Amino acid sequence: MTFLFGGHETTGSTMSWVFTMLNDRRDIAHRIRQEYSQVVAKHGSLSTWEAADELKLTLAVIQETMRLRPTVYQFLPRRVQTDDNLPTMDGTSVCITKGTDVVIDTTTIHRNPKYWTNAESFEPDRFLEGTEAWMADLELRGGKPHAFFYLPFSGGTMNCIGYRFALAEMQIIVAMFLSQFEVELTPTANTNPLFTGVILCPLNMEVTLRPVDMPTA
Repeated sequence: MTFLFGGHETTGSTMSWVFTMLNDRRDIAHRIRQEYSQVVAKHGSLSTWEAADELKLTLAVIQETMRLRPTVYQFLPRRVQTDDNLPTMDGTSVCITKGTDVVIDTTTIHRNPKYWTNAESFEPDRFLEGTEAWMADLELRGGKPHAFFYLPFSGGTMNCIGYRFALAEMQIIVAMFLSQFEVELTPTANTNPLFTGVILCPLNMEVTLRPVDMPTA
């Protein structure tokens, strides 16, 4: 029940952002269709975990979308139990006193140029191991992985219980949807983020769908 209902709005919002991002990157949408054709030609469908796991580019597109547009952009506040000093980027520190409520803003972390090259740009290849974009990010972070610089599902042992299911679900839906349709925002669409109390979603996600001819594998 948690998987089905707890992730309904967040998953739907993330996929809205995916199609928003791809509106200006038809080249990437075309690559997703090619990937889909190759995987289906090999496995017959996307009905197995093995098949879904081979949608590497589709996953990277979803991950990069969640970097730039995390659906849950802030974590629940935590109350400081003892006075502490937190280091800042300029080498100084900030004193956080006992009783202070601290909120982690994932958007700020996800767009921090200290951890991400071209931090404001939509570059899904940064999540594909071995690519130039992936290597550039890794070098920028001194060889550190993106584990705690990328937190769409929180992090550590208390991260989202359904994150693997959510990613697989979105991979399959995005790939299958793009295999059938070209998605284009209408002139009246408004992609400014709307805060609904828990999540951020496009203000007016209005699109036109056109059938597509699938590329050969």
